[in-house]
Amino acid sequence: MIELFTMFGKKIIWVVFTILAFALIYRLDSNYPINNYSERSTFPIEEVFRNGNSKLDGKIKIVTVTQEGNTSVHLTKGSTPAEALLSLGYHLGNNIRIVSTSPSNILYNDTYILLQTYNTKLVEREMIIPFGTITKGSSLCPRVSQTVVEQEGEAGRMIQTVEQFYLGDKFISEEIISQSVERSPIQRVIAISNANDSPQSVTQLGPRCDYWEGIVNSLDATEEEKQWLRFTMRWESGCNAENNKSFYKGLFQWDPCLWYKIYPNDNIFDGRAQISKTLQKIRQCADPAKMWPGVYKKYVQTYGELSSRYTCGYL
Repeated sequence: MIELFTMFGKKIIWVVFTILAFALIYRLDSNYPINNYSERSTFPIEEVFRNGNSKLDGKIKIVTVTQEGNTSVHLTKGSTPAEALLSLGYHLGNNIRIVSTSPSNILYNDTYILLQTYNTKLVEREMIIPFGTITKGSSLCPRVSQTVVEQEGEAGRMIQTVEQFYLGDKFISEEIISQSVERSPIQRVIAISNANDSPQSVTQLGPRCDYWEGIVNSLDATEEEKQWLRFTMRWESGCNAENNKSFYKGLFQWDPCLWYKIYPNDNIFDGRAQISKTLQKIRQCADPAKMWPGVYKKYVQTYGELSSRYTCGYL
């Protein structure tokens, strides 16, 4: 009889415990409502607290939220981090960044969520506009040229309004909202003098052997000198006084640095000047085998050595 009473008492206690458990579950569910909740879910309440890595879609989940240094633990039925945050009353806007241990499209149990707030501020700053340099002319040999400053440069001034973006106290980026030029820069102007001649500075004749050979034939020179001049200018430039295809220039393809060092006031593209100065140079014992080595080798093969090389002691 005592044994029967004991068994009956245990059953009563078990029924009471079961009723209390269901009442607790119902109360928890009513405190955290959500539209996606499914009454047919078979996940027991124990899994909410024990299985932190399982997908508990439609069931209560634990989330830990940190915002502005404050951390709170919540129970939610949200199916995504954003949905959970909205159901818990957190404000989400364009300036809020959600960092979560769950992906954006599903919420796992025991998820950690960090809310980061973007801050912006407008900054007005002065910018220096650097001045540029305008160069008049060009140099055929910079080491013998001279530059003259015709106008000094002066930097300009601009005011910019910039919107700066911060994540907390950390600078992220900035965007120029507006800008206005308060003072335009003044360009620096320099002019190049000496060794600054161009092919366009002379009459454009092009390759004209008949013309330049006529000039050579009219010189007060020996027939050997005239022969060498005609041969050299034909092979060096094709009788083109404006020849500017390489470092060497003009009718006899002079080195511009040597030319302007010796003849600073003479245009290297002036054919008459080149004929006159080349003849003068040969008469002053310049060695044609060194100044025009390739063409002079052809000349020797055709006519033999120039007599000036014997008289000047080269042979």
